[in-house]
Formats: sequence, structure tokens, C-alpha cells
Amino acid sequence: MDIYLRALEITDYKVTSSWRNDPEVTDMLAGNVYPTSPDREKNWIEEVIMNDRVNIRLGVVLKESNKLIGMVNLVNIEWINRNAEFSILIGDKLEWGKGYGKQATAEMLKFGFWERNLERIYLLVDVEHQNAISIYEKLGFKKEGLLRRHHFRKGKYRDVFIYSILKEEYV
Repeated sequence: MDIYLRALEITDYKVTSSWRNDPEVTDMLAGNVYPTSPDREKNWIEEVIMNDRVNIRLGVVLKESNKLIGMVNLVNIEWINRNAEFSILIGDKLEWGKGYGKQATAEMLKFGFWERNLERIYLLVDVEHQNAISIYEKLGFKKEGLLRRHHFRKGKYRDVFIYSILKEEYV
């Protein structure tokens, strides 16, 4: 394992705000994307650290250098139904294609299933994001369906797939 997950720190905004403002980084995200200022990003991280008791948001860090390269999230957690939505962002473009996204996804699944006792973890992925789809399928996610024209990016509506994995399917 080349990475580890850690709690977000207030000073992370200095790095994460640049990711959120880079269209190449945010192009394939299935959620809402908008420019943000460093101050707004700092406020968001402070809110996550101090007040967010529902969602789990962690930094993805290289072991060798302790460099923050991304974030993984379990959000919209339903504790009665034991399911949550997963998302990931590897924001450091120099670290793309090195397998860190797959490692971080596997670590967050392990955390969600074995530390938080979730039953189902699902995600949304842009239908054009074949690299991510390949990783999710290798990790055991199953395609559940298509959400047509789910988000608007670069002047057009784009479709997303919904994938999920059950605790019993995660090895």
C-alpha cells in the first residue's frame, strides 16, 4: 500500500482549492462542480472538521512523502439502512495513473464495511469515465442502472451510471 487515509486538516484548503478550480481535475466528476475561492474552501474544510458528524471525508496521502493527493468520501450515510454514497477525487495530476485511486477506494470500502458496519456502498460515475468504471468493477462494484442526463458539464447534459457493492461482495 502506497497511500494512507487521514482526517482532513484545515491547512489542506491550500491544495484542495486548486483542485476544485482545475477543469481537467473536475471534468469527470458526477456531482456539482463550481469554482471556489481559497477562503470558501477553508470554511468548507473547517465545517467538515468541526461540525459534520454524518459524512466521512478523508484525505488520500502518499506514505513516502506525506503529500496530500486526493480525498475520499462516504456521504449521505443512512445509519438505519446501513448504506452510503462513495466519491473520490485524486486531485494531484502528477499522481494520476499510478493506482492510488484504486488503493484509496479499497481502503475506504474496508473502513466503511468493517469499521462502520455499512451493508451497501454506492457511487455515481460519468459514463465517459472508463478508467474509474474499470477500477470500480475490478473492486467488485456492480452496475445498477443509468441516470440519464444527470449532470450538466461543458454545455451539455451527461449520463451517469450508478454502481454499488454489498458488504458480502467485498473481499
